[in-house]
Amino acid sequence: MEFWSTLDTTDYQLDPGAQAELDRQWAENGRIAVTTGRGKEKIVIDTDGITAAGDFAPWSAIAGLTAVTDVQSTMSPGMTFTDRAHRLVVVTNEVDRKGQRRTLRPEYSAGLRPPLEQLLPAIRRIAPDLPINDQRTGG
Repeated sequence: MEFWSTLDTTDYQLDPGAQAELDRQWAENGRIAVTTGRGKEKIVIDTDGITAAGDFAPWSAIAGLTAVTDVQSTMSPGMTFTDRAHRLVVVTNEVDRKGQRRTLRPEYSAGLRPPLEQLLPAIRRIAPDLPINDQRTGG
């Protein structure tokens, strides 16, 4: 699997405290939870795989991870509204009923903790051979 991007996990400026906390969570619990500001789990990375939005992908089926920006435009008379949503796309080697590669596409809003820039390098340490990149675009 190949991804096109100029950003890799080595391009991020890491927060040593955040990285130590993620490493501690993994070492003590065998899992890292991505949570809202109120502590609700949205994504869980554990020894079995990744769970997001009620869907699960085992490590053996995960072909790669990429951060993307979904852009949706809505037109009204005289105006265009554009919404952007950052997502962590988990690409699997599994094929769905339509013959398409199965993916998990949970939204990764700015309020989730840890930020993607801190999470992706931690996943790189857990799964060093997994292709991971960042194709997000700005506003």
